[in-house]
Amino acid sequence: MKTISLIFVLLAATVAAFGQEGSMVRGIVRDANGPVAGATVTATGPVDEEKKVTKSVVTSDDGSYYMGFTGYGMFRFTAFVEVNGIRYESQLKEPVELKFANEIKLDIELVQVSTIRET
Repeated sequence: MKTISLIFVLLAATVAAFGQEGSMVRGIVRDANGPVAGATVTATGPVDEEKKVTKSVVTSDDGSYYMGFTGYGMFRFTAFVEVNGIRYESQLKEPVELKFANEIKLDIELVQVSTIRET
């Protein structure tokens, strides 16, 4: 009985350890006035694979966001928010490389790109 319990504990520890091998991306989304609450941050990738994953989160009140990933590769990050009829977007051009078990700090700057007109 002790052997079975020990095997179960070792198996559970191994599964938990492999679950920690993903990447983490965190940062703050800002515009010219400071941190932006309620912005949508989206990651899409891996960019070099036919089957891509898209993940989105919304920034907290202090403009911060956190994304956990189980995959790796090159991912494109975008962010946007619409406030009082004005759309702000990120201008990130290059993908970001996610590796196993690493943490990346990616702060994102938003710029005004358009005014939304009501019809």
